[in-house]
Amino acid sequence: MRAGLVTAACAALCAACGGDGDGAHPAPTSTAATVAPADYGAYGTTTDDVYADTHTFSPARARLVGPHFVAQFDRVSFTTKLSHTQAMNFGYFANMDHDDMADMDGMGDMGGMDHSGHAKQMQGPSLQAPPGYRFMIVHTVPALPKSTPALPEYKNNIAPEDKVKGEIRAGGKTVKLPGIVRDLSSDHDILVSVPSGADPVLAITDAGRTQLLNLRTGRRQGDVISAYYPLKAADQIGVGVTGDFHGAAGKGAATVSVHGGKPALQPYADGPGWAEKGKAWLYLGGDIETQIGAASGSQRLDADLDAARSFRLTLPDGTTVRGVGKVSTRAPLPLGTAGQGAAEDRSGVAQGALSVAFEVPDSFRTGTVSFTPHGTYRYKGKRVDFTVRDVARALQLSLR
Repeated sequence: MRAGLVTAACAALCAACGGDGDGAHPAPTSTAATVAPADYGAYGTTTDDVYADTHTFSPARARLVGPHFVAQFDRVSFTTKLSHTQAMNFGYFANMDHDDMADMDGMGDMGGMDHSGHAKQMQGPSLQAPPGYRFMIVHTVPALPKSTPALPEYKNNIAPEDKVKGEIRAGGKTVKLPGIVRDLSSDHDILVSVPSGADPVLAITDAGRTQLLNLRTGRRQGDVISAYYPLKAADQIGVGVTGDFHGAAGKGAATVSVHGGKPALQPYADGPGWAEKGKAWLYLGGDIETQIGAASGSQRLDADLDAARSFRLTLPDGTTVRGVGKVSTRAPLPLGTAGQGAAEDRSGVAQGALSVAFEVPDSFRTGTVSFTPHGTYRYKGKRVDFTVRDVARALQLSLR
């Protein structure tokens, strides 16, 4: 929620209700209406309230997806007035204490549940949209795992504020979101005061490109990045090799393995950026893990792999593509990554981030990934050599 939003709204309420300046509220009648500020917006819990002007749509259609975010919706309603109970759900009237509320005309009960198990309607002033505006109530739907991009930051740190910005456009005016884009990824009702007479359009900018979603129709418009609708991905990957490390600091047997989410065809990858026209990035995200014998105690084998030498993609026509990116046990795993922190509890295990992309034609659907670890290894803080003892199996990818 935008900082100070509810406070400002409640201050406007106090001014509308009058008072002698000491914070006391006169007793409004149950039919009184308070006019909301033109920039009012807030998050509320999901309700089953019914409004006359309501539009429903499939979240699979009413969705925006970018390199670092997903936002999808299944319902939007428009009204010029909210009941007292509806306004309370969005934080309005929240700073009125219970004594003030009990003094309101017709207030015989402070809420609770009725015999049907529904919330009782609290009596009090309604909330009116300002002249030339209407209230939009839109319901957000949590993203399904299969619909989300595979970029590492997507795991839990969705829509970092420094990369993703959002706003609502309507009638030639721009309305700020009541929160940040990340807030659109969970289950909420969102209230926004928007200009009347024009369709409100959600605009989200990520990595320099802006996508638009008409919130009345639930349809995308403008510069649509079609590769995200839908995102094509393969099954999860996992492969490893065994070998031996040796150097002045010591020697021993070790395994080097990589585990990933679903390899996905992306129009954008962190580092190289947006793919050229007719191209895409086959992105592998996940973790790299090394493991040495239990006798090593707290010692671990760190690996900083050269992505171009360690990963090779072979296309159906025999063309080979080298990977670009970062693969290191010293790179912290993104928040929410499966297995994050697990290495801390296992003797002789080092674990870090895997982030590799291959530039491919945007028509790419099948290919083979080979993994042979090449890079720099450290044991007890000193450089050691690592010799692969066996060859890892090739990974057959099929996107769908």
